[in-house]
Amino acid sequence: MRAAMSGVLFLALSSWAWGQQAEELSPWQQQPALQLPASAPERPVQRSVEVPERNGPVAQLYRALRSTSIDPSRVFHVREAVMDRGELHLYFTDGTIGFTEDVAGHVTGAFFEGEGEVLMRPPDLTEHASLGLFSGLGVLNEHFSEAYLSFNGDVMAELKPFLRESEDQEQFLKSHGEMARDLAGMDALRLLESFTEDAEMLKNDHFLHARLGTKFGSLDVYEDSLAEEEFKVARLSQSGAASYFDVWMAFAGKDQREHRREDGTSSGGAVPVESFHIEASLTPPETMEATAELELRVARRGRKLLSFELSRWLQVSKVEVDGAEVEFLQNEALSGSKLARMGDDLVTVVMPEPVKVGEHHRLRFHYAGAVMQQAAPGLLYVGARGTWYPNRGEQMSLFDLKFRWPKGWTLVATGNRISLRNDGEMQSGEWNSEVRIPVAGFNLGRFTRAATTVGGVEVESYSTGTVEASLAKVSGAVAQESEATNEAIARRSAEAIEKYSEWFGAYPYKSLAITQLPGPISQGWPTLVYLTSLAYLTDKERDELHLSRFDLLLYRGFMEDHETAHQWWGDRVGWSSYRDQWLMEALANLSALMILEKKSPADARELMESYRSQLLATNANGKSYADAGPVTLGYRLSSSVFPNAYIPVTYGRGLWLLTMLRDYFEDSEKLSGGESKDKGRFEAALREFGRRYERRMALTDDFRRVLEEFLPEGARYEGQRSLKWFFDEWVRGNAVPRIELRKVVIRRKGEAMIAGFDLSQEECPESLVTSVPIFAEMAGGKRVLVKRVFADGRESHFEFEVPTGTRRLLADPEKKLLRLY
Repeated sequence: MRAAMSGVLFLALSSWAWGQQAEELSPWQQQPALQLPASAPERPVQRSVEVPERNGPVAQLYRALRSTSIDPSRVFHVREAVMDRGELHLYFTDGTIGFTEDVAGHVTGAFFEGEGEVLMRPPDLTEHASLGLFSGLGVLNEHFSEAYLSFNGDVMAELKPFLRESEDQEQFLKSHGEMARDLAGMDALRLLESFTEDAEMLKNDHFLHARLGTKFGSLDVYEDSLAEEEFKVARLSQSGAASYFDVWMAFAGKDQREHRREDGTSSGGAVPVESFHIEASLTPPETMEATAELELRVARRGRKLLSFELSRWLQVSKVEVDGAEVEFLQNEALSGSKLARMGDDLVTVVMPEPVKVGEHHRLRFHYAGAVMQQAAPGLLYVGARGTWYPNRGEQMSLFDLKFRWPKGWTLVATGNRISLRNDGEMQSGEWNSEVRIPVAGFNLGRFTRAATTVGGVEVESYSTGTVEASLAKVSGAVAQESEATNEAIARRSAEAIEKYSEWFGAYPYKSLAITQLPGPISQGWPTLVYLTSLAYLTDKERDELHLSRFDLLLYRGFMEDHETAHQWWGDRVGWSSYRDQWLMEALANLSALMILEKKSPADARELMESYRSQLLATNANGKSYADAGPVTLGYRLSSSVFPNAYIPVTYGRGLWLLTMLRDYFEDSEKLSGGESKDKGRFEAALREFGRRYERRMALTDDFRRVLEEFLPEGARYEGQRSLKWFFDEWVRGNAVPRIELRKVVIRRKGEAMIAGFDLSQEECPESLVTSVPIFAEMAGGKRVLVKRVFADGRESHFEFEVPTGTRRLLADPEKKLLRLY
């Protein structure tokens, strides 16, 4: 999988989840984080890096924002006050409110106790359903008894008409002063960003975070003009031992919706990284020392603070901007168990001046730490695969990578290998991406290598001949079979490249390296695949592990084909936001399915039915995973209600959606007489999508528009060349309907035979539209596709001519629709 393959997943707490992030989450933070494989040791707490305190002016301002407390002279009685923030409305009916002390001339927080109410309406059916899943409500209209507010505007002046003197300041401070001081740190970094920008920028910068004490517990409500989705409602929840930041609603504000670009493709942010030049020295089994030089281009007017993602296990010692050392913040208040719990971090760089459109800047980071762990002798787990270098989220950039590592080890990296040489007891090598890619990575191990070529592309497989401790009972056989398995894996990926090049366009790179990774997951990055150890086992060895039939299908080649397909879907074409990531996973799954269909149609059908069963399986509360939400919720699918929903929805439902679209195209081609101009239009659309959005970050609707251009003549809904009906209801909805034929009457009318029937859809929204294939069953049981009809709403009536000799009609007899039986 492009970001995360099957295995146990959970949503890690991000900095944003704790109120620590200034910018919108990037795709790396928006993915479910991977649990460490059981065979890899947990990094001990003592390995956390203690961060020296920095005393620059921005750090001092940050600390002041983080520790501000209630000002005893600013405690008031408040009554019938209203705060309107577009779609967010806060009412302070009656109570006491205390505002915090000034920080650099700004009041940034307030604590309220009393009777209050929050009102927010979801803007669409997707967010309406999401809100209902967590709260059972159709509209967020909740009372609260306590609230802590963080803000960058003059809220005290806004509420002044509703404030009166209070007589219980002392008791209020005693009860809430310490809590207010603790909560001040939640949004300190976001406020810091506001108060380091110029007055013009600040005028259009709106931020409000209300942590509300409700019957649901603490509820976090956000309005943030810098976020891609201005409004959010979320709650920190527990499910077993894991913590989740459940996002109840998230959506763009009215102004954001009105000003979005029509073509929809991602611009890469206000300050994208044009290129990375990274030099790293690796000391297995754990540590790395590195410098990373980033060339930034200012596409839109930016701010003085720029944030970069970097693993918490890496400590930055120095940052330079255009050759001069600058101030930066990293892990300022966190260490030990907090670092272990919270995962990846932000490094916030203080630019000399707010950045301006057209400027180019060169940033240089010096850092070191532990990014690897040993799972078995010679077999390492590279845990910080996406955050071993400072980055601004997944976007298309150029990469130049230089590594040094000890002799006896083999290093493989993304891009083309430019050089490889020995230097005493060390080796060094350089890799260059040549074209823009979304992410860069490496793998290091005591590998053996097998290689083959296909169409001028070198395909390599690297394995260690051993496996992690959890697979120890088959480890002896692995060593004996490793050479043959290596060769088989290289050969299979070469065969996949050959097929995908035929179907989707030429392979986008010059080589592909498949490398062993401990644990059940796999990832496909540009020219580099991390492939689970389970794929390096023989069938007999996997049988000894008593894997499920579904897992056997995955690890017997499907997963490898999926990761190889990511070279086209996810690496050549990227996703614009977390709402679009499903598409790259579903396309990679579809690509692998197409290969499996050629090799073993029965296995392909079994895999599809397994995905259907997983999606319809119920959790401990009796809800099916389909209820977790649509594919477009991305990382939000993994929640305290559905801890494991990401895989069955993103990969399972996503694959079903694409196969339904493919069948709609192909059936329409058949029904139009199979004219040459209509043949293979779905594959042609995939090729065009890859060509048009090459080296770009695409939206789901970009994909829809390309498909619409290639729709066969017979594929029309209400006479329109549109797939909006499918994307609005099937992609952005989560229905799995029950579809049945009723009241079927077949009669003669002159020389013709006419069939009339009702088609019902149940257990789905009234608005659901489904294209249903109708077959005629003839003598001897032969089935003939006669028409595609649109079930629109609960019940639709149809009449049309059917072939002479039709004995009965069948709706979707081949079970190619995602539906209930």
